[in-house]
Amino acid sequence: MLASDDDLARLADGTGIKYLGPVAEVAPRAPVNERCLFQNMRLQEFHLPFLQTLEGGEDLSFNDYIELVLRRSTRVWWGGEVRLLSTTTHPITGTPGAFAWTLYTEDSAGNRLVVDDIRAGHALMTRCAPAFAARLAFAPGSNEQQATATAVRELLAEEDIAVFIP
Repeated sequence: MLASDDDLARLADGTGIKYLGPVAEVAPRAPVNERCLFQNMRLQEFHLPFLQTLEGGEDLSFNDYIELVLRRSTRVWWGGEVRLLSTTTHPITGTPGAFAWTLYTEDSAGNRLVVDDIRAGHALMTRCAPAFAARLAFAPGSNEQQATATAVRELLAEEDIAVFIP
């Protein structure tokens, strides 16, 4: 859990940090289980090597990671990155500072980002990074995600879910 700016600074490598968290209504699976994981980017740059250091994740393969994080039908964990953009104006509040978060998805049929993914990611970030809840803003990570996010940005704003499109 990220409970303060200090928590974020302790894990960041100068850019952002990666996270993993459980998909709601899916049976928990080790090593993530029901917890939110933010990895120390100074120690592990990528999710898979990080997961392999945890109890229950030692035998995970790259294909397992793809199935567990990127593929909708088998997804048990949300994965992505978070970053504090201290000089960026928040898209809804207009105040300085946005806590940008991304979702890793696969740009293939049946796996592309949908509006409910953004809602689920927002709920996860609200729970996992409570110190930043008022500054959350989804930041699409690919052209496909940007097209989807642009199409639903106004709808999500009505739900107080900010979308940051640079």
